[in-house]
Amino acid sequence: MTHPRKAYRDAVRTALSAHADLSGVAACRAWALPKNDEDLPAFTVVTRDERVEMDTGDNASRNVELAVVLKCAGGDEIEDTLDGYSETIEAVVIDVLDSWPTELPFYQVTRVLTQVEGGSKKRIGTLEIHFAITRYADEGAQS
Repeated sequence: MTHPRKAYRDAVRTALSAHADLSGVAACRAWALPKNDEDLPAFTVVTRDERVEMDTGDNASRNVELAVVLKCAGGDEIEDTLDGYSETIEAVVIDVLDSWPTELPFYQVTRVLTQVEGGSKKRIGTLEIHFAITRYADEGAQS
């Protein structure tokens, strides 16, 4: 049985990799973004956190934070480039979660972060989009 966090990462990574607006963007495994600027743009999908809270009876809500992290190189337009990627990524992830094969009672975008580093000609931009995914399971059960 596949762990739910792995299933979320795999489904989102696959959908993003297949999207036409992200052709030429390398898909990396969790936390393995390239360190070399020539290998950008690239993205990764991670599950940073899972919080478990007891609900009624023996049921628990499991709240997963899924994040898509993208890095790209650019010039003065780098923030506009990150915004374009952001729009595409949000739409793709929401489509994945909307069509999830089992019931996902609740999900939402919780944060969009951008950071730009670098000198006058070449900049490296980082985009992070965080999603909260809540599912319900029996106490102690992963899925």
